[in-house]
Amino acid sequence: MYFEEFKAGRQVITPARTITPQDIDSFMELTGLDLDLFQSDAGAQRAGHVRRLAPGPLVLSLAMGLVRQTGWFDQVVAVAGFDDLRFTKTMHPGDSLRVTAQVKLARPTRRPDQGLVVLSYIGQNQHGEAVLSCDATYLFRLRDPQAA
Repeated sequence: MYFEEFKAGRQVITPARTITPQDIDSFMELTGLDLDLFQSDAGAQRAGHVRRLAPGPLVLSLAMGLVRQTGWFDQVVAVAGFDDLRFTKTMHPGDSLRVTAQVKLARPTRRPDQGLVVLSYIGQNQHGEAVLSCDATYLFRLRDPQAA
């Protein structure tokens, strides 16, 4: 989507995606975040959890990927930041993630070919419980910079 299509209040609800043990293994290998609580149920139990956890940064990455699959990021130029990022409930292998993304703000920038968009994310598990929330700021291309 181009900047002009983002209006405050517009939202998208993504399809759900199930987190697999392979997702967690790949993320740990890629990032070096190979903590016991992410490696096995026994490791998680030693840390006081019931079973193996999905790392919060993995959940955030999957949330962004789900929104991407809706076409909302087709014209993104940059990610400027995340504010008020919260992981409110743990996720485990076999849990599903669905995301509601809502436009909080859309405004022009000094650059005539880009606009700034703030999206509010709420990630929910398969039970409808919030697991993630944040505001993410992006720069998007304008469809017609000469019209700006």
